[in-house]
Amino acid sequence: MINTCESYGRTKSLDAHRELSCVIKNVPTPTSLLPATRTRYSNVWPVTMPAPDGPRLVIGTQSCNVLATSSIRLDTSGMVSVGGSTLYFQLTTADNSKAVRIFLDRESVESAFELGRDKDAWTVSRRNILCQLRQLRSKFHDASTYFLCRASGYLTRHHVSQPYSVFTLINFDQSRPGSGAAAGSIFKAIAISVIKEGVNAKLYLSTMKECRGQCGDTKIASTLYAIIGLFSPEIDAILIIGNHQLNTELEILATHMSSYIATANKS
Repeated sequence: MINTCESYGRTKSLDAHRELSCVIKNVPTPTSLLPATRTRYSNVWPVTMPAPDGPRLVIGTQSCNVLATSSIRLDTSGMVSVGGSTLYFQLTTADNSKAVRIFLDRESVESAFELGRDKDAWTVSRRNILCQLRQLRSKFHDASTYFLCRASGYLTRHHVSQPYSVFTLINFDQSRPGSGAAAGSIFKAIAISVIKEGVNAKLYLSTMKECRGQCGDTKIASTLYAIIGLFSPEIDAILIIGNHQLNTELEILATHMSSYIATANKS
């Protein structure tokens, strides 16, 4: 059973985090693109994709691919798979993918159709906006990083039951004040600014200084110092979208947050 999933666009012009389709040393990289053979469901192809952090359960379609970020087996005892990797349910062959049957929650289907009819819709739900951001750790200078296209099922509709990301780690109730919380505050501020202001979104020096004061002598603190160094004496705010220098430091900061997020997801 998939509890939470997030979608990614197929094309370069739409989504900077699209699934890459290329050839390396004359060998095509694995993708969730539909095979040339007939599938059980038209234009739908569930498959397990290899990734550095573990196997990923992906449902490929013509317009997007959907990554499962929280799932559980109902036919056997086991832990919930939370995060990008799905350990307890793998589709490693074409026969596995063809044999899979997909069951959809009726209420979710009705909500999806309603959302599709709303031409002004910009988010999956009006509640828990930051929880709809995907669990990304790169390309923070690109507007597509802030697409609101993650959703959870009825059983995991509460934010405490959903996977944490760099944007929501600050909401982890068991976290203590310190470097992880400070980094989470920065990403939360960045996300809110981009969602509200779009390409004009800015990161403020006052936010950086406040968060830096919460850190001890850690790798996160060093990265915050590097970000503060991007400000000049005459400028108290810098643009987020299109700012490659800021993105370089934010990607480092996101990497430093990995252990904090893993701890939160195990709770």
